[in-house]
Amino acid sequence: MGLTELVALGLGNAMINILFIPLITGIGNVVQSNIQLYIYHGASEDDRAQIGLQVWRGRLVMTFTIICIAPCLVLSNFILRSMGQDSEASMIAATYVRMTLPSLYLYALMDLERHVIEAYQQEWGQRMRSLGLQLCSPLIHWGICYVLVIKYGWGIAGIGWSYLITFTVVFIT
Repeated sequence: MGLTELVALGLGNAMINILFIPLITGIGNVVQSNIQLYIYHGASEDDRAQIGLQVWRGRLVMTFTIICIAPCLVLSNFILRSMGQDSEASMIAATYVRMTLPSLYLYALMDLERHVIEAYQQEWGQRMRSLGLQLCSPLIHWGICYVLVIKYGWGIAGIGWSYLITFTVVFIT
């Protein structure tokens, strides 16, 4: 991987960090706050149904938000070039962002579920399992990246696929 690819990877991550991460974190925090309000005020049977409704609303808002910002992420090539970035690096960054978009959606859903678990402060074992998966996911990602990027020479596309595979494995388990 050359210098241009590394610059492109940084630009792609910057686009994701600017457009994506703050929105999903905010949505997760809102859902968590709403659930905690029901729990701390003594959730009745009707309130439990409302909690489930809050989770589904959070998922729908998360999906709608991602659909709305996806064009900005997909068109990051044009956005970065209009900001004066190198055209080759911008094109590679846009490829990276497009390849990671499905895994970003899975990440958003996992983050929402993490907020729901935190709202309930469920038993220690469930929280430790969630923490263990989050701690293992970089190791899984790095291993898959090594195979796809170094062994098979897929470059930026290999990194995108690695994110998708990693988040799929963590989401399923």
